[in-house]
Amino acid sequence: MKNRLSVITEFLWRVNQPLQLVSAAITVAGVIYAVVSRQPLVALSFVSFFLLIYSAVVTHALLGVAPVFPLIGALGDLREELNECTVQIDMESRRYHLTFHKAVTNVSAHAVERVMYWVFANRFPDDPQQSYAFYQAHPLSWADLNLLAWDQHGRLDVLLVNDLNARKDFCICFQQDGVPRAMTPGETRDVRYSYSVPFEKWGPYIDRPMLYRTRTCSVSIQVPAASDIQVGGLEISPLRRPRAIDQPIVRTLLGNIVQWNWTCRSPALGSTYRIVWSDVNANPQGQLTHSVGEEQV
Repeated sequence: MKNRLSVITEFLWRVNQPLQLVSAAITVAGVIYAVVSRQPLVALSFVSFFLLIYSAVVTHALLGVAPVFPLIGALGDLREELNECTVQIDMESRRYHLTFHKAVTNVSAHAVERVMYWVFANRFPDDPQQSYAFYQAHPLSWADLNLLAWDQHGRLDVLLVNDLNARKDFCICFQQDGVPRAMTPGETRDVRYSYSVPFEKWGPYIDRPMLYRTRTCSVSIQVPAASDIQVGGLEISPLRRPRAIDQPIVRTLLGNIVQWNWTCRSPALGSTYRIVWSDVNANPQGQLTHSVGEEQV
């Protein structure tokens, strides 16, 4: 039987993104009507905007799912031709080494100076209360991530925007050593960034939220061949329960490394693709037992 927090979380998961869209629509309609009719409906707009922000906060704090409203501004500016992620599971150092490669195109009519991403650690995704308490006692350190970013022109400056216990919001600035190199309209940049986290501060999965229109999303998991780590995946949508991904995850032996590759063409905007592997903390032998929602992978 689900506990009360799980029931509340599931309810919020089902209604939070529709609530954001409805609130945004009411806010826009209220402002337009107030301007046209010269009637004081600003209060209604503020209430709707509050609901919009509140639902986004709930989304991040409890669910780890990207809110809808940042997409409204982002959709007109950027498109991701490619969204790649490689996770190296280092059993010796007991750290995950993550590298991201994104071919980003500026589809707007103005220069883009920076793009915002985040690191979101969630050791216990099925138990928000336990995860919150864990990161209160063991916060994720920005310095320990050693996050680096670069593109085809060289190293890029990184600006930390929010430094929370389990979440780091940061901007990759299109500049080197303070010298701006903004993305011009129509330009495509190969943006890459990397960081590493210890096993004990990261859950056995990687989420790929589709925040921009994306042509191709792919994930590679690299594990020692001597281990018996297994890999699976889920698609998480705001409109339905998590379900198994449609695309195969291909296992390839490369010397003393096993590489698991997953690729999705034209992934659904707003969905999150979660690639899950054996919990190296709870089950060192590599049998995959991590659950997401009510599904066992």
